[in-house]
This record gives sequence, structure tokens and C-alpha cells, in this order.
Amino acid sequence: TEYDYEIKHRAGNKMSHIDALSRAPVEVAGDTETEIINEKMEVLTLVTEEDQVLAMQRTDTRLRTIVDILCREESGRSVSESSLVKEYVLESGLLYKKVEVNKIVRKLWVVPNS
Repeated sequence: TEYDYEIKHRAGNKMSHIDALSRAPVEVAGDTETEIINEKMEVLTLVTEEDQVLAMQRTDTRLRTIVDILCREESGRSVSESSLVKEYVLESGLLYKKVEVNKIVRKLWVVPNS
């Protein structure tokens, strides 16, 4: 033979580093990064109160009408539309009602009746 070698037996407890490699789990080769993340992590979606109010406002037809009017230029509104929205303001997509309390104007969220 070309090589001069001698085979010696080693006990398993002296070969733990090799044994660990053979027993280590391996990810499935076809997994994408997204699949691996989804399997290992739970993704939580944070819904703020503002998001909830906005969703409720957008599903209410009466409030949707007010929002649509407020989105238009004042010059493009009829007298009745201007009268309807005079107490309301739209900020960051949310509809607020202007309310005066003790000569201080406050803006309150508008929430549908149902």
C-alpha cells in the first residue's frame, strides 16, 4: 500500500466532538429565510387605539361622507356640506369633532354609534 497507517480504537467518550456533528440537526435545504423566521418566531401586530378608531370611522357611511367632504377643497363644497362639516376636522386621516369646553376648544375622536 502507499500509506503507512495504524488504526486505533478510541472510546466514544473521547470522541464527543465528532459524535456531536453527526447528531446535530440540520435545517431542510429548501427552506427560505422567511419560512425559517416564521417557524421560529411569532409575529405580533400592534393595533393602536387610533388604528381601531380609524377603522370604525371608515366603515360608518355617515362618517365616511363627512371625511369625503373634508378631503375636498372648501371652495368645492356646497353650503349644506360646509355646514355639515363645520364642527369637524381631519388630522392624519382621523376625524375629530371640535368641542368648546370652558372657552377651550378640544378635538375629540368621532366614534360611530354602532
